Amino acid sequence: MPSRFAFRWPVSSDDSLQVLVDRALRESGYPELRQVRVMVEDGSVHLSGAVSRYYLKQIAQTAVHAVVDGERLTNALTVL
Repeated sequence: MPSRFAFRWPVSSDDSLQVLVDRALRESGYPELRQVRVMVEDGSVHLSGAVSRYYLKQIAQTAVHAVVDGERLTNALTVL
């Protein structure tokens, strides 16, 4: 089954990457992911904050991975 997050957007700057990552989390269909903090520096994305289930941590990573290369993604979300 193909992922609904399969499309990769061309990214030109940290600011545009920030917007795309925020949008991916917002459009994931999980309201809790709207509270995830996103920091972008030199093209690397860092997710932080807390989610209620490990599943949501995985969904956040999958949604963001559709926008950036996995090598440039740090998922530091804490599961409460």
